[in-house]
Order: sequence, then structure tokens, then C-alpha cells
Amino acid sequence: MNGYEKLIMTIRKEGARNNPPSLFIGEMTSKNECAIGSLSLDKEDLLFAEHLTKRVVSELDIKADDKGVSKTGTNDKCKYIEPLKKGDKVLLYKVGEEKYVVIERVVSL
Repeated sequence: MNGYEKLIMTIRKEGARNNPPSLFIGEMTSKNECAIGSLSLDKEDLLFAEHLTKRVVSELDIKADDKGVSKTGTNDKCKYIEPLKKGDKVLLYKVGEEKYVVIERVVSL
């Protein structure tokens, strides 16, 4: 490695040290508390996307007719998304020194 490469590596290393990633994966420890590794965050440290705090309909009963797709008045095929609970994995975005936004629930396939 020549001198230029060493200088570039040093600059990258120092820049990364002062600019930690702003997206994190955490685990809910209760419905309004979360942990990112050993860092515990309580409800005062967190902001939540509204759809994660209440039951949400994720699918409508949709039928195709000869004129295209139309929504019907029945909800026979509704699927509900439950609010966050202990053990859920979540995507967090750091917005301040001690403030995080819970953006979405994440799952592994």
C-alpha cells in the first residue's frame, strides 16, 4: 500500500468514526420499549410510525369484472396487522442524540 492509499484509508476510517450509521435493527422489549444491542430505549426515546401502534387492515376484498378492477362493499378477505409487541424486530432511524423513529416491523424470510 502506497502513501496515498494509506492517507485515503485513514480519512475513511476517521470519517466513519464520527458518522455512525443512522439506520438500526432493534428488538421490541415491550409494546413501547426497544433495545438496539445493549442500548435500551423507552417510550420517551422513541417515535412510532402510526400504523405500528394500532390494528390495520392490509387488504381489501377486490374483484375483477369486465370493466376492470373494482372494490366491493364486503370485507371478507380483510387481513389485520397487529400492533408492535415484545420480540418484534424493527427498523429504527436515529433523528437526534437520544431520539429514534421506529419506521417499520421487519422479518426474516
